[in-house]
Amino acid sequence: MTDEQHLLDALPSKNVYHDYLPHGSQKLLFNCRDPEVLLDGPAGSGKSRVAGEYLNWLCETYPRCRILVCRKTRASLSESFMVTFEEKVLWPSHMALNPALKRTNRTS
Repeated sequence: MTDEQHLLDALPSKNVYHDYLPHGSQKLLFNCRDPEVLLDGPAGSGKSRVAGEYLNWLCETYPRCRILVCRKTRASLSESFMVTFEEKVLWPSHMALNPALKRTNRTS
């Protein structure tokens, strides 16, 4: 089995709307079992995307799990990671994108 096939098998198969295949060292995250992981790289290198994809995979694999995503400020989280997570990771019919669930603190 190729590395790409192994990775595709690890990604959630249900409800996936988009195609996503991590590149380079991003692939290592999906097989990592360390209690803490640090992602670094220049802007636009895919850190938020791979983190979002991994967290979504964890939620699909382990229903009812709880995950905390932190940044220095709420505005920073809302304007960076959450935008990537909602626009590129979640599919349009995902329950987290329900229009009735509004983020009142979304803007800074």
